[in-house]
Amino acid sequence: MNISFVKDKLGTVFLNLKKQSAFTQSFVKGVGGAIFLIIVLFAWMALNADETAQKIDSLALSKTTLLELPQAEQASEKNTPAVKLPQEKNIIALTPAPIEGFFEELNGQFLPKKNADGVMPFDAYKRPFIKKIDGSTISIVVVDFGLSDQLSDKMIGMLPPDITLILSPYSESSTKWAASARSFGHEFWLSLPMQTKNLDKDTGGLTLLKNAVEQQNNEILLAILASSSGYAGVVSSVNHDFDHGVNSLKPVMNDISKRGLGFVEINPDVVSIGAQEFLANNAPYGQNDVWLDMDLKPKAIESAIINLEQKAKRDGHVIAFTHPYPSILTAISEWSKTLNDKNIQLAPLSATIKPE
Repeated sequence: MNISFVKDKLGTVFLNLKKQSAFTQSFVKGVGGAIFLIIVLFAWMALNADETAQKIDSLALSKTTLLELPQAEQASEKNTPAVKLPQEKNIIALTPAPIEGFFEELNGQFLPKKNADGVMPFDAYKRPFIKKIDGSTISIVVVDFGLSDQLSDKMIGMLPPDITLILSPYSESSTKWAASARSFGHEFWLSLPMQTKNLDKDTGGLTLLKNAVEQQNNEILLAILASSSGYAGVVSSVNHDFDHGVNSLKPVMNDISKRGLGFVEINPDVVSIGAQEFLANNAPYGQNDVWLDMDLKPKAIESAIINLEQKAKRDGHVIAFTHPYPSILTAISEWSKTLNDKNIQLAPLSATIKPE
């Protein structure tokens, strides 16, 4: 074997070992330095523990406050409508209900009644209205108020205050919506659920029944009337199955009229129920003339409104009911802005019905 060759190989091995030793030393030094910095950091935190804790608590409180704000806003929305305040819209609110003297307590229920001077709740709770000389009036009435928060907000947020709202006794927040309607200047009436011709349709537990005994319907009526306060009257159900003079309905109509409430038959093409009872008690009574939402196509809505104007000019006044479809609400809102040039007034429902 060549001795020179062996010396060269040994020299290369020793050189590599020296390089690896240098790398290992550097690595060990680096790790040691990192460990030293960590020890210093923990020592600093230990010395400043109180100050550090205060800063962390402060940060946590700030974040907690930010998270709670939306919850507070949601809670307030349960009691107030999510639209601009009345004063911001230049609306004069109606007197908050109930008004002293216009209610009685009966078996734990608060029910409307005439006051000691014989003034009717109809007059106490209706929206004040002054008719222009030689002008025509149109009463637009929107049903199903209070059933949908979104639609109910839309009604009081975009409709003029002279438009009347019909509050459902099935509303889960009837007190809220009753107060909201009056605070935004709207006269409101109460819907009176009644048995319909379609017996398969569920009209709920507060339904007046055609073949019920007098006491059963009377209890249902009182529960309906006690569901809210501040309404000017009650409105019958769509397509109800009660004919004029049905014996089971007479006590109900008699009680409504004696309490000084108005009553409106919502169905245009039927013989109006309850006329005899309201005539006897000189109570306000009326009937719907037309439904605005028979066809929801834009052209059909436009045509229905034109026909409404023509009928108002021909007859002097007209009552029109509608469901709260967004397309209808938008059309009514825009149309109402054009009435000053047409010698037509929007009028609350109470202004276009009279005692029989």
